[in-house]
Amino acid sequence: RTNHTRREQPAAKQPSSQQATDYAQLLILLAITTSDSVLSTVIFPFVPYMVYNFGVSSQDVGYYAGMLSSAYNLSQMFASVFWGRCSDVFGRKPVLMFGITSSACSTVIFGLCTNFEQAMAIRFVAGLLSSNSAVARAAMRDITTEADRTRCFSLMGVAYGVGFFIGSSIGGILSRPGEVLPTLLAGTFFVKYPYLLPCLTS
Repeated sequence: RTNHTRREQPAAKQPSSQQATDYAQLLILLAITTSDSVLSTVIFPFVPYMVYNFGVSSQDVGYYAGMLSSAYNLSQMFASVFWGRCSDVFGRKPVLMFGITSSACSTVIFGLCTNFEQAMAIRFVAGLLSSNSAVARAAMRDITTEADRTRCFSLMGVAYGVGFFIGSSIGGILSRPGEVLPTLLAGTFFVKYPYLLPCLTS
């Protein structure tokens, strides 16, 4: 009777473990999230006054201010899927850089608006061009390990809250500077455009 030598089969190759969380990129993503929050909330303190200055009657200010405040987030909701797909094709970084640049430029232009139609159009387009909300979350998943992911995603909420505080503070403190410093700013650009300074600062 022939004895067959039993050979041990080599163990199946285990998949390599995920790379460690990239904390440098994490900080960048949190900064982008904070910046996006600042740019989206800086108008909240002064938008009722802005709408009133556009010639809207006092009883309709709340309605039009609500429309203007929500236009950015409404259009961003429709554009998120598109920008998410773009980031899959072209990479996260260029799409995020485009988003933060377009948001900054549109915010400055918003401070130069002289009627409600202009302001509404600018905020709506700004939301369409902003890629940060969706893409930052996708990028966060890319750079974190499964063990760190929950904690890192919770930091994005903290970053948004910090940006909300900073943006609202800037909008409230720096709007209508010509009324605060009439002698110093008399005849300057900030008197003609009383809401430009907080938009520039943010």
